Amino acid sequence: ETTEIYVNGGTYKPQSTINFNLNNNQTSLTIIGINNPVLDTSVALFKVSNGNISFLNFTFKTTGASKQILSQSGGSVTFDNCNFNDIAAPSNKKGLFSGENGYLNIVNSKFLNLKNNYQLIVLKNYQHVTILNSQFSNGGRIIYSTYRDKEYTIGAALDEWYVWVEITKSHTVL
Repeated sequence: ETTEIYVNGGTYKPQSTINFNLNNNQTSLTIIGINNPVLDTSVALFKVSNGNISFLNFTFKTTGASKQILSQSGGSVTFDNCNFNDIAAPSNKKGLFSGENGYLNIVNSKFLNLKNNYQLIVLKNYQHVTILNSQFSNGGRIIYSTYRDKEYTIGAALDEWYVWVEITKSHTVL
């Protein structure tokens, strides 16, 4: 069963990380932004350990030091038609997104005016990442895998035992 939550325009800064661990009765949650809502990334935003979560039509910005947008240990998370503006990964090899044992999908999204060159996505074991039709304001250090200590950039395709990455129809803007 899929549940939809609508978030109206405005800027939102959660007090603490929002945890998602959906049970078998509720397997999908779609959070849809209307009228351009902004989520402040100066707080670690989401932790997902189970279920299918989708975020549609959001802008992610920071009013302070950036924290992780997503820490994932299972399930499937999709960011569709989202803008990530004026943000920075919190530190080297930590990333705005980190995960293992799940699926991360970034579709029709833009990463603009990134404030540093740290990796955006950090993968651990058994993580699948798909980036489709998205735009990045810099060309390097998009993904880092703790498996074999590798980095991947736009145009990369990786299919190894522990991580799977596919980046297609995406481009960088210098």
